[in-house]
Amino acid sequence: MLMPFRMNSRGQEFAGFKLLIGAITSLLILVIIVGIITHIESLKFEISEKQLYEGLNAAVQTPDGTQIVRKDLTLQQGSLYSASALATISGLPEACISISSSRSGGFEISGTDKIMKIKTNLVADIYYKCTKSDPVCDISCEISFGEEI
Repeated sequence: MLMPFRMNSRGQEFAGFKLLIGAITSLLILVIIVGIITHIESLKFEISEKQLYEGLNAAVQTPDGTQIVRKDLTLQQGSLYSASALATISGLPEACISISSSRSGGFEISGTDKIMKIKTNLVADIYYKCTKSDPVCDISCEISFGEEI
């Protein structure tokens, strides 16, 4: 006569707990990975913004009309670049800085060409040209987002 096989229920009680521990561990690893990716993205924006300002300072240091380019800068949606902020960074008067952009939909200029708003995350080339020929300004600079000067 065959005896029916009886499972020991004590061993099965821990299986659900092990599954819960595995799910929580997986979720924790996912949160850590997403945090790392977000941090790397923010670093891209910070590095690009620093390069944008360094390009402006390089153009101010060589005001001979040479066009200086900073390629493939990652610009963050909602960022604002105003002539007054760029003037403060470069040490020039606000009236001596002009801002322009390409015709693409990623840029929006307002305030009589004094404020540039980035409408979407994008990668763009930034062009700078500074000259000494302006009688009003000792050095005048033009900054173009995405389009050669």
